[in-house]
Amino acid sequence: MDPEELVARARDLYVEQFVAFAAGQKRAAPTGVAEVKLKLGPASVVYQHFYCVDFVRQQDGKPKIIELQPERALTFAPIVSTAAETELRFDALRWNDVVLRHDLSRLPGDAIAAWFQRWFDPDDERHVADAETGNVIHSLVLAAGRANIDFGTAEAEAFWNLLEVLISAGAARIRIGDSTPA
Repeated sequence: MDPEELVARARDLYVEQFVAFAAGQKRAAPTGVAEVKLKLGPASVVYQHFYCVDFVRQQDGKPKIIELQPERALTFAPIVSTAAETELRFDALRWNDVVLRHDLSRLPGDAIAAWFQRWFDPDDERHVADAETGNVIHSLVLAAGRANIDFGTAEAEAFWNLLEVLISAGAARIRIGDSTPA
């Protein structure tokens, strides 16, 4: 399987499960809402303190957040590829738990901010009222040498756009995996 097909399949598998999850939650709680964006407090580690929860419903007069725990994920042997002279190694790809390990000493802040603005869409500029999903990432956490992303219902293009940001910043190696301990 080539990397583009792998990314598309991982995204489609997750979104299929997400749509079924959201529909089931909506049947159980008709006033509930999928993909709700929250602005968290300053102690949060998520990028710009924004986080998108999978589903929110009322329980005992209070909001209850429900997160999808996907039952299925792709399994595959590691894939090594290149993009613009950058080595890409795919060890695992769970769309809601992607960890990109890179060799950059510093991330390009403006490019990351622009990517986040596009794919998290904090101002709902791309929001489509009757769309099945929001087509947004759910979270981004940056740390030295890595980025953790819940790609949520964003298109596969969001993944490739973020890799382009890292490659343009000079990353020689990017390892794609998840947060599961090795």
